[in-house]
Parts: sequence; structure tokens; C-alpha cells
Amino acid sequence: ECDGGIPDSRYGARGDGVRYVSGTSFAAPTVAGSVALIRQYFIEGWCTTDRCCGSKGCGSSISPSNSLMKALLLNGAVPMTGKVQKVPNGAVLEESFAVYDGKQGFGRINLLNSIPLYGSNELQLIAVNDKTITYGNEHDYIIDIDTSNGCSTDLKVTLVWMDPPGATGCLNCLVNDLDLHVEEIGGSSKIYYPNGLSRRDSTNTVERIVINTSNEERLPSR
Repeated sequence: ECDGGIPDSRYGARGDGVRYVSGTSFAAPTVAGSVALIRQYFIEGWCTTDRCCGSKGCGSSISPSNSLMKALLLNGAVPMTGKVQKVPNGAVLEESFAVYDGKQGFGRINLLNSIPLYGSNELQLIAVNDKTITYGNEHDYIIDIDTSNGCSTDLKVTLVWMDPPGATGCLNCLVNDLDLHVEEIGGSSKIYYPNGLSRRDSTNTVERIVINTSNEERLPSR
């Protein structure tokens, strides 16, 4: 929020035109502005049809679906630390929170973790836009993670789709139940499931898998 150089008593000094504030009234426009930047990123041709090259005009103009833009926001979100305050009956209580819980969800958005920008980050991104899948079918993508040159960034895979409304009074309300998992090829053939679960997610229309690759020199995955 611009404060025109008004001193901020919390910091004991002028804020240089910027003041830190919090709350959903400020978070919502921040997210909306971030989505607008992601849309501009694709329209200006920062990506090819399957991979983002990180420079304006290095690819072709793409009209991103709302599912893709939401997936990029959540794919780059980072966990928040600390505690959340609750004030029941006037008493201040502090509660811890974790990723995927009802307090922080997927975390705090960070565009530098969401889209490649040459000279600002070393992110590599494969973006699949508006993909159609039919009942009973699956789409496979082979990813070879090579950390031998010092890359230690987590592998993140996110699936988002827009589902029509479920039936009135439904308990299992997904109309289209898509499933995301990552499987190591060879070796242990370990399977990773989304949203911190050890099984498929049959509730949400957003599924994200985060894999720490720092202990793996090569991690071929499907």
C-alpha cells in the first residue's frame, strides 16, 4: 500500500512509499494482479507449446486457460511459517499450521517460483494448456531430473481442472475425478501421491506433488 512517505510506527521510520498490510482485502487483489501477469507472460510469447523458455518472444503467443494459470500459482506457492491467531471469547490463542491444511492451503504465492524468467531464476517449466482427456485414459510425461551439476530445486507437478457443479446434497461431489501421481522409473518404482496424501485424492480439483530431489543425482520419473 502506498503511504506517500508517512512514517510507519511499527518500523520506527518512513516506509519509502510502501507500507506492509495484511488480510484478504489485500491478498485478493495481489492474487488477481499475479494472474494478470501470468496471462501477459503467455500472450507475449515467453513459452513454446510445451516448454517455457523464459524470454519475451522466445516462443509463440498462447492463450492460457484459467486452469493453467491457477496451476502455475499453486505450483509455485511456498509454505508459510509461524502460527495463526484465534480469538475465541476474547482470549488470544496461537495455532500451528501446515501445508494443505485449512489455514494456509498450498501456501503463499510466489511468481518467481511459478514462471521462468531468464536472469532472475533458474526455473524449468513444462506447461500443458487445455489438454483433453477421455474417461478411462491416462497421459504420461517422462521427466529426467539431473542434479549432477548442482541443481537442487524440488520437482513440482500440479494438475488443475474446472469441474461442473455436483448434484444438490452430494457427498462425493466431483463430476470428473482426475488423478495425478508420479512414479519413479526403475529402482524402487516409488509412487508419489498429491496433496500430502499416501493415496489418490478423490475430493479436490487441484492436485500437487512436491518431490525433494537433493539426494538424487538422477531421478527418471513418469
